[in-house]
Amino acid sequence: MTESSERIEPILRANISLVLLDAMKMRGLSVERLSQVSGIAEHILQMLLEEKFRKLPAAPYLRGYMIKLGEVLKLEGEELWRIYIESNPELRKSGTKDELPRRHFLFSQMTRRHIVIIGVSILILGLFSWRIFGFFSGGDFTISNIPDEYIVTNPEFTIRGIVDTSSQLAVNGEIVYSDKEGNFEKTVALHPGFNTFTFTVKRVLGKERRFMKQIFYEQSVEEKIANEKKNIQSNLIENVEVLEQIGIE
Repeated sequence: MTESSERIEPILRANISLVLLDAMKMRGLSVERLSQVSGIAEHILQMLLEEKFRKLPAAPYLRGYMIKLGEVLKLEGEELWRIYIESNPELRKSGTKDELPRRHFLFSQMTRRHIVIIGVSILILGLFSWRIFGFFSGGDFTISNIPDEYIVTNPEFTIRGIVDTSSQLAVNGEIVYSDKEGNFEKTVALHPGFNTFTFTVKRVLGKERRFMKQIFYEQSVEEKIANEKKNIQSNLIENVEVLEQIGIE
């Protein structure tokens, strides 16, 4: 355990917000600026600082946030996570579905003729507006297999969805083509932790629309060990090359 982790551990056990606020103050970071440099949403940071733990995402996401905050604030991310999990064992595993309130409409008494005329007018106006909106909008777009807070254990993932056939789709700047029914697939390689994908949908005369999705890739223990061995071997090779160059000189 390093000197920095020994310093933060007693405080963190009592109050994680104090540690984060202290580190932010030392580096002159506001919540907004910390969100920008860490990629963590402001409302997530605010809930951590206000200790609203029950409203936070699932555990793997929290661990990723802690590691990222450790990098930005020059603290040990794994130590932050370990202490946090010990002091807060009840983490949110899943969310509840909010039910939208029902709306009640009050109609005044009208004659049958008035109702028919108004109904037809609304129908014509609606159809016309829909055609105009469809022509100038970015088109329909749906991702079928990336729910919120999605966690995978495979380093390769195939994104699937449906896009309007008259629209152009790009994933992280790369054009993706659909079939005649609008179905598309895109296989991507994932790196450990958060993987962010930006989907851009645009029609010829329409506005460009953007959507973002995140996939969290959680490595297995075997993969972590293999990567560590690979890094050690790479460092040894680099050191040998440097020593050989010094010997030649």
